[in-house]
Order: sequence, then C-alpha cells, then structure tokens
Amino acid sequence: MALLKIMDYNRITVRLNTDIKLTDKLNFSADISTRLGDRQEPQGQEGSAWYQFGQGAIINPLTVNKYSDGTWGLVRGGQNPIRLQDEGGLYVYKSNLFTGNFRANYELLKGLTLTGLAAVNYRSDYNSSHNRALDYFTDFPDNSNVLTVGQNNITKAYQGYWFRNFQGLIEYQKNVGLHAFKLMGGASRLTETTDDLSGYRTNLPNGEIEQINAGAADGQQARGTASAYNLVSFFGRLNYAYHDKYLLEANIRRDGSSRFAENQKWGWFPSFSAGWRVTGEEFMQDVTFINNLKLRGSWGKLGNDVFVSPNLNLSTNYPYQSTYQYNSYPFGGSLNPTAGITVYPNSGLTWETTRMTDVGVDITVLKNLDVTFDYYKKNTTDILLNLRIPDIVGLDAAVQNAGEVQNTGWELALNYHGQIGKEFRYNIGANLSDVKNKVIDLRGADRVSRDNNNIYTGNVTGVPIGAFYGYRVEGIYQSQDQVAGHAPQPVSGTGPGDLIYADVNNDKVVKEGDATVGGDMVYLGSNIPRYTYGINLGANYKGFDFTGFLQGVGKVDIQTLVLERAPTSSDGNFKAIHANSWTPQNTSAAFPRLVTGVQNYQSSSYWVKSGAYLRLKSLQLGYTLPKTLLEQVGISRCRFYVSGQNLLTFSSLASDIDPEAPNDSRYYPQVRTYTFGLNVEF
Repeated sequence: MALLKIMDYNRITVRLNTDIKLTDKLNFSADISTRLGDRQEPQGQEGSAWYQFGQGAIINPLTVNKYSDGTWGLVRGGQNPIRLQDEGGLYVYKSNLFTGNFRANYELLKGLTLTGLAAVNYRSDYNSSHNRALDYFTDFPDNSNVLTVGQNNITKAYQGYWFRNFQGLIEYQKNVGLHAFKLMGGASRLTETTDDLSGYRTNLPNGEIEQINAGAADGQQARGTASAYNLVSFFGRLNYAYHDKYLLEANIRRDGSSRFAENQKWGWFPSFSAGWRVTGEEFMQDVTFINNLKLRGSWGKLGNDVFVSPNLNLSTNYPYQSTYQYNSYPFGGSLNPTAGITVYPNSGLTWETTRMTDVGVDITVLKNLDVTFDYYKKNTTDILLNLRIPDIVGLDAAVQNAGEVQNTGWELALNYHGQIGKEFRYNIGANLSDVKNKVIDLRGADRVSRDNNNIYTGNVTGVPIGAFYGYRVEGIYQSQDQVAGHAPQPVSGTGPGDLIYADVNNDKVVKEGDATVGGDMVYLGSNIPRYTYGINLGANYKGFDFTGFLQGVGKVDIQTLVLERAPTSSDGNFKAIHANSWTPQNTSAAFPRLVTGVQNYQSSSYWVKSGAYLRLKSLQLGYTLPKTLLEQVGISRCRFYVSGQNLLTFSSLASDIDPEAPNDSRYYPQVRTYTFGLNVEF
C-alpha cells in the first residue's frame, strides 16, 4: 500500500550465474544481472515525494484542503500537496542497470594460477518531470479571484554511466613441512565515464501535454556534460603460516588516480597483520574450558581519492585543473558568451591517507560461547578542506590537503548457543561498539556554518566532525525587567517567554560565532553515535522456530529545531508539545512563547536532544509441519510463519520523531510491517 496516490514502483530483475570447466586447467564463471526499474511520483515543487512529506508535516490541520463546492484550498501560499496527487503533473524515473562479473582461472603449474577478472556495470537513467499550472480561488465562496500557481513545463534528463574494472592476478602457494606460503601479485584498471543530457521548455499549451516539443522555444534550455575517471593499481600480498599457529600477512599497493596532477597521482599503501593461535600451543592442551584462543594485530595505510567533504564546491573529478564555466554577459546591447574560472585550482592535491591500528582476540569458551573483541585507532590525514583566502582574490577557495581526524574505539561480539533437553535449542548474540571521533587539526580553518534551516554545525579542532553548534539556553525570560537586565540577544523582538541565550564570553552581548573566536556559540553535541549495539535471538522446539533482532544506538544527539519548532505563520502545523507554551498565565511551561518571529528558533541547546534508542527491528515465529504428514502428498517441506518489522521503539524523543531519520521532516517514513507467509518445497 502506497503512502501517496499515483506513487508506483515496478521493477524486473533477471540473474544468471554460471560456472564452466572448459578444460582440466581452465575454469570460467559469469555472474550477470539486469534490473529494469520504472518509478513514478506526483508533482512536487521541491522534488516529488520529498515535497509531499515535507508539506504534510508542517501544514496546519485546520487549513482547508477542499471547499464544499469542490474547489481546492491554497496551502502555505503554494501548491496543495493533496491536489498535486489528484490533478498535478507526473514525475517519472526510469532506471536500467546491467552488471556482469566474469572470471577465468588457469592453472599453469601445480600451485601456480593465473586469474583474469572483468567487472562491467552500465546504468542508464531517464527522468521526466512534468509540472502543471493549477488555478486556485482566493475568495471562497465568491470564487471571482483566480490565482495561478506554477506553470506548465517539462524537463527531461538522461544520464548514462559506465563502470569497467579489469584485473589480472598471479597466485602461487606452496607447503614445505609445517610452513605454508601463499604469494599473490596483480594489476587492475578501473574506469568510470558519465554522460548527462537534459532539456527544458515552459509555456506548454495545456497541462496535459508531456513532450518538450510542445513548449515554447523562447526560454528553452539544453544542458550536457561528461566526466571521466581512471584508477590504476598494482598490488601484492604474502601469506605465511607455521603449523597453523603463527599467521602473517603483508600487503602493498601502488595506486594512481586521474583526480590528481601528473606528479601527485601515485601513492604507496602498505598493510600488515599477524595472528597467534594460542590454543595450538602445547601448554594449552590441558586447558579444556578454552576451545579456541587467537590473538590478532594489524596495521595498515589506505588511500582515498573520493572527495566527499561538504565544503567542496568544484568538479570532483578535476580538482587540480582550471575548470571553466560558460555563461553570457550583456555588453553593447546584446548578450555575449563568456567563460571563466570560479574556483582557485590546486595542482598540489594528493591522496587522503588513513592509518589504522587494530588489536583483537577471538576466544571460544566451553564450546558454547564465542567472544570477539577488537580495539582500534584510525587517523585520517591530508583531508581535503577549503581553507580561507582573502575575498580580494575573487575566486572560491581552493581545496587543500589540510585536515586530520581521529577515530578510536572498540568492538565486542558475544554469541552463545545452547540446548535444554533433547529438542529445545537456542542462541543469543550481542554486539556493542564504541567510537570516539575527534578533529585533530584543521590548520586554522576551524569553521562554524549555518544551513538553510538555521542550524549551525562546525568542523572545529578537538570535537567530532560536523558537530552541532549553537547558543547555550539558560531558561525562559519571565519578565521585561529580566530581558532588560540581560545581555542583548542575537535577534530583535525578545520579550518575556523567549529563550535566554547565554553570554558565554561575557562581552555583554550575545552574538553569532564560535565562542573561541569572539562569538557565543558552543559545542552542543554530535550526530555520530558513540555506542552502537544489537541483540540477536533464536530458538527451535519441535518444529517451532523463533528469531528476533533488536538494534540501537547510545550517546548520540539529534537536532530537533526543524522537527519541533512551532509555525511562524497561521498556516503551519502545531504539535501537542506547543500546547504547553509559555503565557503570562503559564509561566512554568516547557515550551517558549508562540510568536511569528524567529527569536526562539535559533540553533541552541534547547533543540539538541538525545537521539539514543532501542528498536525491535524484526521478529518472526514459524512452524514447520512434520515430514510424516508431508510424504503422502509429495511435499518435502512446508513452513508457516508470521513476522513483523519495526514493531517497537524505545526513545526519549517525541513519538512522531524517528530516531533513525535525518534531522529533517522530509523523508519517507519507516512503516511497521506485518507479514504472513507459507514456504513449500517439493
């Protein structure tokens, strides 16, 4: 059942897996899959279904959807999302995907094997966005004033994507007494190419036509881009084991990326690991309660050439080059074509590097309890950042290898399986991980920035990356005298019932900016979970089977400003928490006064809350009929089951906030699902 009208998604998937032994020494395998997808959604001003859910969360429920005479109501000065589902245009997304993985092995000599691998991925996306202009009456019931919202236009876009990865490997393994050796060497070449093409026209003669040719040629737009990326790698690995007790592995990579300048393309990336199976030693033979004990340690260096920093504002495939943007400029009474660079290039860019150290232990006790523990430290250096440059340069800042971030943490996994009596078997598994994220160095480029929702986040030395920043709230003003006696607030119109923002640096005025550089904003928390955990349950008894999975996070923060703020205009949606807002008669309220201004909707500690939760993700109960009942009808197995997903959530957040969702109301909500099924095997 769809949550939106005319929302539909059809997909056809075909898979083929084959293994062929061509000769005694030559083997070939192919894994091929094709997926054809066709999705449609109703028109949306800000992006289809995303717009529908965003509007639905903030519209005042008292707003008229449709009047008694059948005419539609205007919502928040824009399109009515319910009407868009009934009468709006259609957004269509067609996506076709082909993937193929091919492998051939040839044994030259005993223990010496040549391997060739080819991975091919082709994806084509065709999108059509058809918008319709809709008329609304603004003077019900007279219906004499017509307001047309939107316009009849059509945008069609195509993207073709090719991914090709070819590898050649040579492997040799040899056992000499108690010594086991394995050597591997190889090379690979990865290529990605993308082609984009889009066209747009407006002023279609009516809202029914969905083809570009029907629109006016004046104002039409056509855009096309292409990009390419190549990665060449050479690598090798040595594995050594003595008596299956002492284990050693060493790896080396030499990677070259087209995203860097000629003298910066290549990087060396080694890694090492060692293991000691202690239970293989003679002195452990009498320790009967420990069935397996293995100690592990590793160190590795990895390179990254994929630019994902939110501060990047240049083409990610060509950051070191001078990239030009084409436009036009009025001169001499006519538009003249122009070209220019907007971002300062940096030919010195090179690999972002991560160094990781890990120590761990694997142990099995009394044959029933398996324990795995790891402690790690990961430092990422040369992170790509936009360092500040003087405005007089006239270009956006170049990206530089400037940042360093550290992650330290541990992971623990426990699994216990047991039996009671002859027929009741059960297993319990639990895992817990802890990670501490911290920015080590930004070379003076510490920055606190604001997004369109007035939420501040910072990349600041000493705190987690992307941390929440804002004002520290000291309470709610109770009188005008209290307002007058406090440091002036960052926005005008402050009065009794408003939040009190602390003057952190004691300069007698509360202002924007990090407190360490003269402002009054402080670190409020991080959306990176400190703890992540899960619990697996399973049991079997006389044909009945049970499984359950619980998942959660601890010590994580969520920014609820967008999710819980009251509307600043009459057409917004109020929530239950707003009923306990401050008034002169309700001065002990938990929520500040309701006003049309934004003084209470600043990024502050009031809105940052714990996002910790525990969720029952899945639960299933099944029953398999005895074989003696099935043999007579030619059935080998018959199982009935009932299952549920997202059944329960334990969280301190309001019930209408999903702790797994982003800090926004515009997402496709998770749904509680119940499934009844039957599996029959002949």
